[in-house]
Amino acid sequence: MKIRIRHSIATWTAAVAVAAVAVVGGALPAAAHDELVGSVPADSEVLTETPSEITLSFSGILMTDGAEIVVLDAEGDNWADGEPVINEMTATQQLREGLGNGSYEIQWRVVSSDGHPISGVIPFSVDAADAAAEPTEEPAEEPAEEPAATEEPADTDEPIAPIDNEPQPEGMGVLGILAIAAGIVIVVAVGLRLVRSSRATSRGPGAGAGGAGGDGDPDAGAGRDNTPQA
Repeated sequence: MKIRIRHSIATWTAAVAVAAVAVVGGALPAAAHDELVGSVPADSEVLTETPSEITLSFSGILMTDGAEIVVLDAEGDNWADGEPVINEMTATQQLREGLGNGSYEIQWRVVSSDGHPISGVIPFSVDAADAAAEPTEEPAEEPAEEPAATEEPADTDEPIAPIDNEPQPEGMGVLGILAIAAGIVIVVAVGLRLVRSSRATSRGPGAGAGGAGGDGDPDAGAGRDNTPQA
């Protein structure tokens, strides 16, 4: 009987030990994961000043590779500027300028010291007096300016004088030279007629007969002795 009781106790002891090992073994990996212990801004915090960066604090030293932090507005635009900076147990993410009032969401992902990635979401909002306009509001489009109407020239009754583009002859030109030549010819012809008329008048009526006699017998001028010889 005692042997059976001892055997039962040994069996229960072994079962408890196995269960304890299983529980401890399953809890160790979970305990090895780092976790988020704080953030600026905090979860669901309403900021009265526009933030310039996001800071996340963890329970262990983070690995520098694989970290990613985005800050999204209501329209899904990312306001993170560049890559996050890992400094042991802290991850810092710079923000772009112009962050306005509204609701935002931090989506983060880092690699814990045991090599396992962890992630989470932190909502917050901005309600600052000096903040820019909310990014969800698009600027109103200004209407395009209509081109000014061009004034038509007034009609005038005065006729426009035509422009004379014909080249003007230089000096006397060809026509002047021809006119002078024609005048010279006329003057010469008239002069020759006057000279001929003057010569005819100076000879007189007998000039023609004398001239004719001159062409006959040369002794006619002296006369002939028509007296009969004795």
